[in-house]
Amino acid sequence: MGITVIVSSGDEGAWLNDEKTKLRAEFPATSQWVTAVGGTVLSDDNRTEQAWNGGGGGFSWSDPRPTWQDGAVEKYFTVANKSKPFPSEEMYNPKGRGVPDVSAFAANLVVVYPEDPGPHWDPNGTYFGIQGGTSAAAPVFAALVSLLNGERARCHGKRLGFLNPLLYAHAEAFTDITSGSNLGADEWGYTAVKGWDPATGLGSPLFDKLLAAVKSSAGLTC
Repeated sequence: MGITVIVSSGDEGAWLNDEKTKLRAEFPATSQWVTAVGGTVLSDDNRTEQAWNGGGGGFSWSDPRPTWQDGAVEKYFTVANKSKPFPSEEMYNPKGRGVPDVSAFAANLVVVYPEDPGPHWDPNGTYFGIQGGTSAAAPVFAALVSLLNGERARCHGKRLGFLNPLLYAHAEAFTDITSGSNLGADEWGYTAVKGWDPATGLGSPLFDKLLAAVKSSAGLTC
């Protein structure tokens, strides 16, 4: 496929259904044809990242797990602490598509709104605001992918297209997030662990390593 589709994983944490019987990952993040982006936040030391509490994540009840995700998810189940807040067996679908795939910063992002006269209006006609959530993290990751495509084009390579198999084949191109969880407002959820997890996915991207991966995968040497 020649199209990259990037979506946010949602801001409800590991979302509990109305009957409080099942944890559900949100569509369209559960589609195997999209790259789902979760959220991170700075830890108390302001030096490392941890899972953002509101970041959507979990397992789909309707979309099966794609083969390119099998290894990462099966490894997660071997290392995850299965005590609470990890959901009981009937609350999640271990064979479903796991969400998110990756994460990006999702708290206290400075956003510029041009030509929006508000309380922080300045003489240059620019309004600055603070935003967060995975709907902020997703465009951050999308911008990074745009830069990667630009580098591929500069080297006369094709655009990336469908990303996920490449991402899962290069887990070393991400900062592995191993602290925090996505309980949201509920008592159930998933804790970040070593490797892929349903709180932060593969982790936060490292541009230089991703760039090396996308070039080498296409045989580009420029």
